[in-house]
Amino acid sequence: RYIFNTLDDNLEEIIEWYAIHKSWYENNIDISANIYLNNEEYLR
Repeated sequence: RYIFNTLDDNLEEIIEWYAIHKSWYENNIDISANIYLNNEEYLR
């Protein structure tokens, strides 16, 4: 999707998508970071 070309049409949809994913990332970033760090340790 070309967000800038259709921004007016999809603004509400984009805001909703962003809010959902922002919340998801905030809730899961610590878990993801721990998995990444554990993998780094394992690969060393």
